[in-house]
Amino acid sequence: MKRSFYHRQFIPCAPEQVWAALIQIEDWGRWNTLTARAPEGLEAGRRLKLVLQVGGRRLPVQAVLTEVRAGQALVWKGGVKGLFHAVHGFRLNRSGEGTFVEHFEDFQGALVRPTFAWIARNQEQTYGSVNARLAAFCLDRTSVQTGKPPSET
Repeated sequence: MKRSFYHRQFIPCAPEQVWAALIQIEDWGRWNTLTARAPEGLEAGRRLKLVLQVGGRRLPVQAVLTEVRAGQALVWKGGVKGLFHAVHGFRLNRSGEGTFVEHFEDFQGALVRPTFAWIARNQEQTYGSVNARLAAFCLDRTSVQTGKPPSET
């Protein structure tokens, strides 16, 4: 069985600026509900150490980066194939003076059906709020870099 979450958010910053925020994983805790470390670097095939906040609990997870394309995509996968496996990531698409961020997660495996309702209760709203905080974080970073308030960048 496969189930997915998907949220699309417009951020009035160039993809390069959004990408700069995504690859500063030490800052993820400022805008994301999960924190991460990439002790091997941000390249496809490298390990990513995540700590998820799920239902008030901290859950450490190991993942593998599957797609790292500057200014375009940051994707990872983790879990136990056949039981519960997820592919999670961000895709960036330029749109005029900004970027559409596609934040997604695809779940597969035998345990998806009995657990998805619980996951949905705990995560569905999270995607929109994470993207909104990412937008604010990118605007703040851009403001600091340009010296202009976010409304003028």
